[in-house]
Amino acid sequence: AKAPSPEAKQETPEKEKASPPPPPPPPPVEEEEEPQEPEEEDPDRWEPDAVVEPHLPDSTKEVSEGDMDKASELKAEAMELQSSGDFEGAIRKFTEAISLNPSAILFANRANCFMKMKKANAAIADCTVGIKLNPDSAKPYKVRGKAYRHLGEYEKAALDLRKGQQIDYDDDTGVLHKFVEEKAKKTFERKRRSEISAREREERERKEILKRRQEELKRQREREQQEEEEEEERR
Repeated sequence: AKAPSPEAKQETPEKEKASPPPPPPPPPVEEEEEPQEPEEEDPDRWEPDAVVEPHLPDSTKEVSEGDMDKASELKAEAMELQSSGDFEGAIRKFTEAISLNPSAILFANRANCFMKMKKANAAIADCTVGIKLNPDSAKPYKVRGKAYRHLGEYEKAALDLRKGQQIDYDDDTGVLHKFVEEKAKKTFERKRRSEISAREREERERKEILKRRQEELKRQREREQQEEEEEEERR
């Protein structure tokens, strides 16, 4: 019988098995956001009224002596109504007086009536006009500072009350000024801690993204090296 050729004895090599791909990276662990530091309760905060844009009076209008006298009468009537608790009536009288002879004090007095009605934003608008008419008048700063205090805007309140006290100091405003300065300091510190926490969280996230990219590049290089080695073996 004819002996089988050497070629026939050779077995066909089995198909090389491909190495399994490396496991995918684990999903990033999401850090729970740190709870924001709660703001301290303030029972004297008001619900904000509608925001009012400050409206400057007509600066070109000439004020006569008759206008000044009538404005003084209206102011007296307004103050009497305010003392009796008729704040809406007082506001109307102050508005008439302002139309005749606008002044920082009239705007501050009308703002004070708005404060009695818990309309802090209306008071802020009037005081802002009063300050523009006379930056050296203490009352608009003090009333606006009180308005900001009742809206919980302690930093703005502290600035206004500080300015008003510099112009004309009084003990009652001094007590309120001390209160809002402490509140403003706590608000500032709370914001600062929150900002630091946010920056630290962003830095951790940035480092985690960079780490994942480096790991992915490493896995990609390992896959490429493995493919090259398998290709070399097949040759």
